[in-house]
Amino acid sequence: MGMGIDDVFETGGNVMIGAAVVLAAPLVVSGLSYVAKPLTKATLRGGMLAWGKMKEISAETREGLSDLTAEVRAEMAEAEKDKKKQVTEKKAAAKS
Repeated sequence: MGMGIDDVFETGGNVMIGAAVVLAAPLVVSGLSYVAKPLTKATLRGGMLAWGKMKEISAETREGLSDLTAEVRAEMAEAEKDKKKQVTEKKAAAKS
């Protein structure tokens, strides 16, 4: 079972395709980097803008939650004060 003439041309064709790929690769990579760099920069710019906006939203949310927490604590303190006042009044009324 030797190699036939068709096998030689098929193998030679594969070698030629491989050589063409090796020779064309730098041109393709160069062309892709020409296109990819602006695209990459635009993607990074968009990501940085989104990150900045998220930081801003996060700070506003944190501030709002802090304000709400302060209001709830004040209301709870007021309710506790009212409760103590009612207990004191009931004790005073019971003594009378």
